[in-house]
Amino acid sequence: MKNPEASPKFNEKEKAVLRFAEKITRGPTNSASAEADALKKHFSEEQIVDIVCEVGLVNLTNRITDGLGLDVEEEVRAQVA
Repeated sequence: MKNPEASPKFNEKEKAVLRFAEKITRGPTNSASAEADALKKHFSEEQIVDIVCEVGLVNLTNRITDGLGLDVEEEVRAQVA
């Protein structure tokens, strides 16, 4: 989705996570202090750690699959079919 901020599909809590994930994915994590503060309105410290770990895991997975030229989506579709 190109602009989750404008989508009625996401509530404010979900949009806070998406903003944070976008910020730490595209730039240095220390530049996301405002986005991290916004998460604190909705989540406990433990939940925020989980969010950071999940975003990091997805980014790692993307780097590995992209670096190896793998099409994971195609493999998943083949397994489901």
